[in-house]
Amino acid sequence: PHLYNAPPCQGRMAKAVRWGICGSGRICNDFAAALHSLDYPITAVAASTLAKAEKFQATVPRIARAYGNYAELAVDPEVDVVYIGTVHSCHVEHALLMIAHGKHVLCEKPITLNMRDTTKIIEAARAKKVFFLEGMWTRFFPAIRKVKQLLVDKTVGDPVLFQADFGFKADAAAAPRLFDPAVGGGAGLDIGIYPIAAASLAFGGATPTSVKATGILGATNVDEQGVLALQYPSGSASLTWTILAQTPEECTYICTDGHIKIASPAHAPTKVIVTRCAGRGGGEVEEFDFPLPTNTGPGLIFPNSEGFQYEATAVAETIAAGKLECEEYPIEETLTIQGILDAYRKELGLVYPADA
Repeated sequence: PHLYNAPPCQGRMAKAVRWGICGSGRICNDFAAALHSLDYPITAVAASTLAKAEKFQATVPRIARAYGNYAELAVDPEVDVVYIGTVHSCHVEHALLMIAHGKHVLCEKPITLNMRDTTKIIEAARAKKVFFLEGMWTRFFPAIRKVKQLLVDKTVGDPVLFQADFGFKADAAAAPRLFDPAVGGGAGLDIGIYPIAAASLAFGGATPTSVKATGILGATNVDEQGVLALQYPSGSASLTWTILAQTPEECTYICTDGHIKIASPAHAPTKVIVTRCAGRGGGEVEEFDFPLPTNTGPGLIFPNSEGFQYEATAVAETIAAGKLECEEYPIEETLTIQGILDAYRKELGLVYPADA
């Protein structure tokens, strides 16, 4: 197999971009570890209480300040860009707060619970002329950059079908937010967004002409499982997700002359397998491996979180270059995928309190 060791670029201007962390949970830990590994300056962390912020500060080296509310982070003059890693339902409030004070924003996915709130954030960012990115970190992995290039080059022809799954067995006691509609719980917004974004890559970010869904609404009225069929102008996608069981978590781009498989874990991948077909049952197989960068920060909680370094690098370099969007995941694609998620929820009859 081809072995690619592609550490993130270390531009001097990117290292001058100063970061703030909005939130003190597990995903914030892993993102802060990426910033530490890149030697990017972290000015401050803010949490809902000072105790939480100070505990986080003690875990991640070289965080200068800890705030017990988010407003102090928003007005800190030594913060250029804020990473928002709070629960889904808080994203709109926190993003609007940071944008109002002129901060660039990297907001964890899903950006919000619905198109109404997503539009508010996008309009605010554009009005303030600040950088904004929804944190679809998968797009910045070298493996996905390779897949995109293979699709552009038509290495195995044109994509006509796309298949993907993502699932794990969730523990309601360990992760209650996944079962809580008040914070946008359920499988679709939390992990279903990954297969949707992967399908969007296959078909150039186009808007589907048809969205059909089915699934399981659990006892707390969140989607514990979903199946989504998308029809695009040039092809079809079949996507599944669940928090009831572990799935293989693979993606396959089926093209006219072969297929491209993203090996598990497809949302944070390190291997791509390309098959050039030669009649039924035959073909030439080529593998590409992309080792993860090294983590020098605190211990990581989620699989392959070393890959946050790719996203952080892209954000810092884009801001340093004076640009307001990352070309890997433009704002228009965020809006398209939000529309798909809204349509999916409508099909299932899934309504959140925040939709009122």
